Amino acid sequence: MPALDAERVTARLLRAGVEITPPDASAVSSQADTGLRFCLGAPESREELERALTIIREVITGHGSADRDGII
Repeated sequence: MPALDAERVTARLLRAGVEITPPDASAVSSQADTGLRFCLGAPESREELERALTIIREVITGHGSADRDGII
């Protein structure tokens, strides 16, 4: 994913309540396009994890709204 697209997705996810590290925060230097990097912490429940992953999928595929209720 090109850097500008990755930054836009990161911003949309933050507005949707899913915290993700921006692509330019990586300590690894690469000649390739950037992408999204996220790691799973310790969600309070399986439902919370599922909700976060659903939001990520929807935002990346362009089917989600950044105006969701609730923070994850």
